[in-house]
Amino acid sequence: MSREIKFFTLFIKMNHKLLLVKCITLLFRESQLPGGHENSATLVRNVIANIKEAQISIGLDHEREVTIALKKMAITMCETPPDHEHDVDEALQQLKVACGEDETLFDSFREGIEKELTENRTKKMALNLRRSLNEYFREEKIQEIIFNASNKLRFNRGQVMNMKQFVAETVALLEPYQVDSETKDPAIVASVNLAMAEEVKTIFKNVQKAEQGGGILRTGWQGVNRMWRGGFRRGQEVVIGALQHNFKTGFSLGAFIGVALFNTPETAFPEILTPKKPLLYRVSFEDDLELNFQYMYEVLMAYDGRENEIVVKTKEDFEAMTAEELEGYIDKISAYVMERMRVNGFEVIMERVNPSNWTYMHLCNRMLELESDGYEVFMCMADYLPMLPTTGCLQGPAGTDMQDMYRRIRNFMSA
Repeated sequence: MSREIKFFTLFIKMNHKLLLVKCITLLFRESQLPGGHENSATLVRNVIANIKEAQISIGLDHEREVTIALKKMAITMCETPPDHEHDVDEALQQLKVACGEDETLFDSFREGIEKELTENRTKKMALNLRRSLNEYFREEKIQEIIFNASNKLRFNRGQVMNMKQFVAETVALLEPYQVDSETKDPAIVASVNLAMAEEVKTIFKNVQKAEQGGGILRTGWQGVNRMWRGGFRRGQEVVIGALQHNFKTGFSLGAFIGVALFNTPETAFPEILTPKKPLLYRVSFEDDLELNFQYMYEVLMAYDGRENEIVVKTKEDFEAMTAEELEGYIDKISAYVMERMRVNGFEVIMERVNPSNWTYMHLCNRMLELESDGYEVFMCMADYLPMLPTTGCLQGPAGTDMQDMYRRIRNFMSA
């Protein structure tokens, strides 16, 4: 057996031993929880079914016998009733025999089950072990998808009639696995236990805060605010729908400007010692930034009642002036827009993106990037979302992919 094959075999065995340590430790710790409600027997059986014993022993290596003994012990533990509590000494005795001369492996088991833990610590340990085992299946599935796609391209290239569609289908299969596993499940947006008084109180405090305007972003139009029961709500998806050339961009940009002018940023994370910079973000998939800024300037001047020392106030003013004449006002215009849009403490980022090179995932990743740069995103406005390709979204009857893209964006922003 070559050195490379021998190393690979040993590497796989180490992974299998670690999985067995986690399986047995998980079942043992779950048996210590009161009520017998926590039980991962099905998960452990699935893990064991994927662990294959090596058919060739290397020298005096007894890895195969150890693996078989530990699998048998884990299966026996799976078959015990959920309310059965495993004895520490008995478990360690069985593990000592199963591990044989592998003292390191036995020490790993002893560290996992010998120490006495509080109920909360036991629950946390069981939760982390379950997630770790689920992560094993997640990685196995990712490898399987990539392996199958690679084989199809290498050995059955003729079956791939449309490369763009093939890539989209592969990305769609991988999409559910792209979120890193964390201690906190990223899919859980909010949680409340009705047995915990403080959690319930927090919910009602948030209700009162919302009714009093906290977390609501007002526009510059009172009628629109009344129609939306105050304005935009953070984490909520709002769709502005209209036919082509019916002022969607103008209306949305006007609302964006109003949010900057008529709201004071109130952080959703007051417990953070170093506050993040409040941000209003707008991305255009259609219009150039020059058009957006020209209209934004006109709206700001209109809000100010046009009582301003700057001569250039309207679209007609811009068009009537020569480049040389306008040059003398550039500093004043720029300073005016910057001061007005940031008057209440918001930072503002506006971008123009080629939608052909983006997907909804890029938009989500842009939010994460901005957060990592120290921003707290109060509003993300996209003009307009249907211009993005629906790569990675569910395919079906007409409109299914678009509806799924809106759903995915809503769920991401809500969290």
